[in-house]
Amino acid sequence: SHDHDLPHYAEAAPDEFLTIIEEDLRCSDPVVFGLLKPDSGSFWAPSSQTGLFWALECLAWNPKNLLRVSVILAQLSRQKIDNNRVNKPDDSLQNIFRSWIPQTAAPVSDRVKVLKKLTEDFPKIGWEICIKQIKPGHSVGHYSYRPRWRSDASGAGQVVTNGEIYKFTRKTLGFLIDWPSHDEKTLGDLVEYLQGMPIENQSKVWNLIDEWSRTAGEAAKAVLRERIRLFAFTQRGRQRKLEDATRDQAREAYDSLRPNDPVIRHSWLFANQYVPVSTEEIEKEGFNDNDQEADERIDKLRREAITEIWDERGFKGVKDLLAPSGATDLIGRYTASCVTDVCSQSDFIQRCLSLDGELQSKAEWCLRGFLSAIGDDVCAEVINMVAKKLSVEESKRLFVCAPFNASTWRLLDDSSEDIRTGYWKDVVPYWKDQTPAELNELIDCLLEAHRPRAAFHVVCMNFKDIETSRLKRLLHDIATVNTEPAGQVGLDPYYISKALDLLDGRVGVTPYEMAQFEFLFIVALDHSKHGIPNLESQIAQSPEIFVQAVALAFKRSDEGEDPPEWRIENPEQRAVVVSAAYHLLNQIKKIPGTDENGHIDKEALVSWIEQARQ
Repeated sequence: SHDHDLPHYAEAAPDEFLTIIEEDLRCSDPVVFGLLKPDSGSFWAPSSQTGLFWALECLAWNPKNLLRVSVILAQLSRQKIDNNRVNKPDDSLQNIFRSWIPQTAAPVSDRVKVLKKLTEDFPKIGWEICIKQIKPGHSVGHYSYRPRWRSDASGAGQVVTNGEIYKFTRKTLGFLIDWPSHDEKTLGDLVEYLQGMPIENQSKVWNLIDEWSRTAGEAAKAVLRERIRLFAFTQRGRQRKLEDATRDQAREAYDSLRPNDPVIRHSWLFANQYVPVSTEEIEKEGFNDNDQEADERIDKLRREAITEIWDERGFKGVKDLLAPSGATDLIGRYTASCVTDVCSQSDFIQRCLSLDGELQSKAEWCLRGFLSAIGDDVCAEVINMVAKKLSVEESKRLFVCAPFNASTWRLLDDSSEDIRTGYWKDVVPYWKDQTPAELNELIDCLLEAHRPRAAFHVVCMNFKDIETSRLKRLLHDIATVNTEPAGQVGLDPYYISKALDLLDGRVGVTPYEMAQFEFLFIVALDHSKHGIPNLESQIAQSPEIFVQAVALAFKRSDEGEDPPEWRIENPEQRAVVVSAAYHLLNQIKKIPGTDENGHIDKEALVSWIEQARQ
């Protein structure tokens, strides 16, 4: 509640303010961390942390407070703050120590001493401050909160001279080079910012890598090796216009870090769906790593990698490759080319299903990629063979991983009710050239499983192929069934408008039904192509609907009660309907009595008004 006043308290009594926070941070459960709790994320929502950081920034201008403030901010930086606000303790620290626009009046010598203390007591935070000082290229700086009454910031906080910048950055570079315990992360950072260093320091970095690699593990070597590749040998590396000597040193370090384990050596190919290709491996000049040739090159490397891993390590190699991967479906897809006979495929599937714990989800995605790559006919044969050997739960997981098409659904017909029900409850549906019959079938099954939004997401590209009664039921359930997890499947207003456009005018759909749908989706249809033409027409014909909307949107000014049929007892449902009624009153534009040509029938309009008033 004192958030806005904290900077004033701090400026009024700096020592007392810092002492209070320091004593609190020594407790087992500091109260100050309560101010760092995540906020709602709204742009306009108040934040309980801003005043605290401004107070500390205010005190950091005075050189005698710099160490105490920096230590407090470093301690607060250990608490993760999950919001998008700029005000965070590590951001305040970066602003204070930014070489070219330091937000403190402390001279270089004092800043260096404090920063050295931070690197010793808070190495992770100290490293991030130091490494940002040598980042090549342009950077953005922010001004910190300044004192209102004291003169601590007088003449400070603006861009400093090149000499002062050079002096401070050379000191921080010395801290980085002489770091007591380098690892793949710190060395990778030095490589990434290599162009911000003098030549002699660049040589020291390569020597550090050479010395570190003699005792480092293969997994750590692979991480640093990939960062060197991204720095020097990709399209972005080419844009850096590195000197030949730098590229040669990078190549030497890259080759020396080559892991012997094939899984570790090739894991970079499956770290993500997209992998920047090494431009040196393509002879074509002017190569762009976004074109077809890059995709073909990565595809070839992945096939060769999986073949080598499978030949040397078998399923265990694939399992080890899954753990660090962010593209496990690709691992399954490429493994399918190595596992070609039905017995081996059956064994691979069972092994994937046997993995549990943290690997279970990754193994299931691997299985999805594997099953999608072996072909529908073979896939159906293998699934049918394996399903007979599995428990109900394992069978359900197998079917969920199978291709989302009619071949899988026909196999489900011969399964137990528990498996079929579990499948439609958990399957991740997706569009893939389904026939109209398949689209209508998946709608029925997903609606039965109370998943209308999932069904809508699949068929939104093919509304014309959906039978009228199913499309009506689908739209109705989207608006009224609320059993799917919030945020799991979004509804794009464009597709809602498109669905109503295709439904409007079909045989078996009355204008009154269309008006009901338009009211259900009144918020989504705001500014849409479809709009609310049927609803407007219904209101123009029936003043009772207009009056009911007014009654729902606004409270009565007297002590009377609305008719029972207008009352909504459920608070959540009432809130939704009230909002919809309010949107309706804002959106309707058609004047009652208006004909198709836009002419207004005076008598019809007067009659409508009289009925509405009555």
